[in-house]
Amino acid sequence: MNKKMGRPPLPKGKARSVQVGVRFTPEDDKAIEKALTKSGQTKADLVRDAAVAEARKPPPWVRSKWTYEDLNGKKVQFKLNSPRFQAKGVGEFLVRRNPRGELAIEICAIVSATPYEVTEHRYWLGQEIANKIEINSTPNVAPFRLLM
Repeated sequence: MNKKMGRPPLPKGKARSVQVGVRFTPEDDKAIEKALTKSGQTKADLVRDAAVAEARKPPPWVRSKWTYEDLNGKKVQFKLNSPRFQAKGVGEFLVRRNPRGELAIEICAIVSATPYEVTEHRYWLGQEIANKIEINSTPNVAPFRLLM
């Protein structure tokens, strides 16, 4: 009988998969655990899906006069216009930063909500649009505004 048990070795230089360790703050871990109970995914599946989605469709990274702390989680009154697209309302900035000091700025807006359904739209901001973020003259609506 063969003394070695288990999977036969792969050819040299070939790997079945790559394993990556990830650390989370306790607050982030709580949010992730909450998302896991809703989705039915494992933590590894959630992290893998997020990493693959980021690699396939990375956000636009911009330089801004605003910092991560200035914008992240803050409300924004917005009106976005282009020849084929129009959106307006109040949303929230979701911001990430990279080691180069660039920001990925996204507006997250709940468009409609019922007891059975929530429709959320997310808009990534490119450099030209991010440059137009300003303090709102009506701060009772939102502290920031972005009018195009």
